[in-house]
Amino acid sequence: KEAIEKENERQRKEDESRTSYHHWLKLKDSFDPTTYDNKCTDCFETIKLPAKICHYCKRQFSKTEVRDAIDKKFNELHPKP
Repeated sequence: KEAIEKENERQRKEDESRTSYHHWLKLKDSFDPTTYDNKCTDCFETIKLPAKICHYCKRQFSKTEVRDAIDKKFNELHPKP
């Protein structure tokens, strides 16, 4: 009986984890980075998070830099379960 209860508890935790992970993925899919700001790494002026070029100093950001900045902001707001 105790083994069955332990198995049920393990299954419940696994189901909760799976559900929260799916919820996190839905949040990630619906995340709108244009509503958040970022600081330019060269001039430190405020720019939109997905900006590819700083409109102050004209620094160009690579696709990787933009993606990493967006991922970092999302993970700050919604830590991975």
